[in-house]
Amino acid sequence: MNSQILYRWSAAVILVAAIMLVIGCAPTTAAPTQPPQPTAPATQAPTPLPAKPTPTPQPEGPVRGGTVTLAFTEDPNSMDAILGYNLPAWQSLMNLYRGLMIYEGDRAVPDMAADWPEISPDGTVYTFTIKPNIKFHNGREVEAADFKYSLERVLDPDWASWANYYLLSIQGAQDVLDGKTKEVSGIEVLDKYTIRFTLTAPDMTFMNVLALPNNWVVPKEEVEKWGKEFELHPVGTGPFMLKEFVPGEKAVFVRNPDFFHEGQPYIDETIMYFGIEPSTALLRMEKGELDVLFGDMIPAADFPRLLSDPKYKDWLYEEPSMYTWWLGLNHKKPPLDNLKVRKALNMAINKEKIAKLTGGKGTPLWGIYPSTAPGYDPNFKPYRFDPEAAKALLAEAGFGEGLHLELLIGEDPLAATIAQAIQQDLAQVNVQVEIKQVSDAVSYDMIVAGEGQTYLNSWYMIQPDPADLINNLYMTDAGSNQDFYSNPKVDELAVQALGEQDREKRLQLYREIERILMEDAVHVPLINNISFYMHNPRIKGFYSRSEYGPFFERMWIQP
Repeated sequence: MNSQILYRWSAAVILVAAIMLVIGCAPTTAAPTQPPQPTAPATQAPTPLPAKPTPTPQPEGPVRGGTVTLAFTEDPNSMDAILGYNLPAWQSLMNLYRGLMIYEGDRAVPDMAADWPEISPDGTVYTFTIKPNIKFHNGREVEAADFKYSLERVLDPDWASWANYYLLSIQGAQDVLDGKTKEVSGIEVLDKYTIRFTLTAPDMTFMNVLALPNNWVVPKEEVEKWGKEFELHPVGTGPFMLKEFVPGEKAVFVRNPDFFHEGQPYIDETIMYFGIEPSTALLRMEKGELDVLFGDMIPAADFPRLLSDPKYKDWLYEEPSMYTWWLGLNHKKPPLDNLKVRKALNMAINKEKIAKLTGGKGTPLWGIYPSTAPGYDPNFKPYRFDPEAAKALLAEAGFGEGLHLELLIGEDPLAATIAQAIQQDLAQVNVQVEIKQVSDAVSYDMIVAGEGQTYLNSWYMIQPDPADLINNLYMTDAGSNQDFYSNPKVDELAVQALGEQDREKRLQLYREIERILMEDAVHVPLINNISFYMHNPRIKGFYSRSEYGPFFERMWIQP
C-alpha cells in the first residue's frame, strides 16, 4: 500500500543519523594488599560463613500476568476492522480481531480456518471449513455466515472502507461496491462451518487478502446494535477485548479468556497511551514507565545514544521490512521517456551511500522486491554504481552536454537528505537537479496527476507476495502506477502469475517480471527499510512482522 495512504508513519522509522558503536576499556589497577586475618583461639570453632542465598529460579517458558504499556502520538482513527488504518488503529485491530487466515513465515496460513482451503482445478473456487467452538468476545460462537456478513460489509459503500478494493476478485463484489445489491454472489454459506468463495479469475493472492485485519470477522448483531459507533464498542475474536477507551488519553485491552489459541495471551492487559510526543515517550520508557515503543516514537536525535549505550543492547528489536523507497520517473515526461536516460540515472546514483544516510535503518535496494518478499533474489543487481557508464549512455541519448531535471519531494526530513545525495550524484554526470519541496498532500496530488518529473516514492507491502507490488504499481493503468509505465509482457505475466498454483513456478514468473522491469529501468530503486522497536528486556517473546506489527498475545513478562 502506498505509504501516503496507510503507512506514512513508516517513513519516520527510517530517519536516523549514522553511528559507530565504540566501547572504551578502563585501565586496570593492582589489587590492594590484603591485611592479615584474625585467628580464632584453638578452643573455639571457626564461625561458619553464611550460606549463599539460593537464586530464584527463572521460568523457562511463558508465564501469565502483568501489563504491557506503549504510547502513540495520536488516537486510532477507528477501531472498526474495516476502517482502521493509522498505526494505533492497526495495533488495535491486531488486538481485537482474527480471521480465516493469518501471515506466518512467507505466506498466509490457516488461522480460524480448520485447514487449507479446497481449491478448484481452475483456481477460481475456494472452499473453507471453519474451526468449531470459536467465540466472539460477546460469547457467541462464530459461524460461516459471520464471514459472509463481515466481507459484504467491507464492500458496502455506506461504510466506505478503504480496503474494499482488495475483495474485488470475488464474483459479484463490484456490484455490491457499486450499490446494485447488498449480497456478494460469489460468497456462499454451505453449512454452519463451511463457506465457499467464487472468484472472477484465478487469483492465488486471495488467501493473503483473507489475512488482512480489515477482512477479519465481526458479529452482525453488535454492528447493528451500535451502528457507526461500533468503532467505539468493537467486538471480534482476537486475543484481547476492549475494556476502556478514553479518546486523547488511553485504550485498555484485557485478555480474552476464550481466545482460540490455547494458552494465549499470557499478559493480563495492554494499555495504549495517546497524545504522547516521542521525546516524552522515550523519557518514560527509560524510567520504566512504558514497555514498548514503535520506531517512529524513538526520536532521531536520540537513536545514536541508544545504539552506543551497552545498557540498551537488549532493548532494541530490528526486522527487515517490506517498505521500499525509489526515485520515481515519469515515463510521459521527456527526457524520461528515453530508456537510455533512465538506465543512466540508475547507474549514476550511489545506492550504498544513500543507505548509509539512514544510520543502519536502510539497506541498498537493487531491484523491485524487498528482501522479505517471496521471490527476492539477493544476487539480482542489474545496475551498479558506474558514473562513467552513465555519462556514455547520456551521450548516446543525445545529452552529452547535460540535462536538467526537477525532483519533487514532500516534508519528510529523510526525503530532503536523500534528494540532496541524488542531486550530488547526478551532478557528477552533468545532470542538474532542482529540488522542489512541497507539502506531502501537494506532492502526492502532483505525482498522481502526472505533473511530477522525478519524485521520491515508496510502498509498504501489506501482503507477503510480489503481486502486492506488481499489480498495484507496474501493470498498465494500475491504481498506483505513478511511473506511468506500460509493458504488455509484464501485464501478461502478472495475470499468469496470479493464477499459477505451483508456488515455485509462480515465483519464477515474478522474478521474470522483475527482470523486465529493471531492463526497462522503470525507476531507480534506492533503499529497503529496516524496522526498529524498543522494548523493556523484561518483555519476553517479543515478536513482530512487517505487515502487522507486534503480536502482544505472544509476549510475556519476566518476573
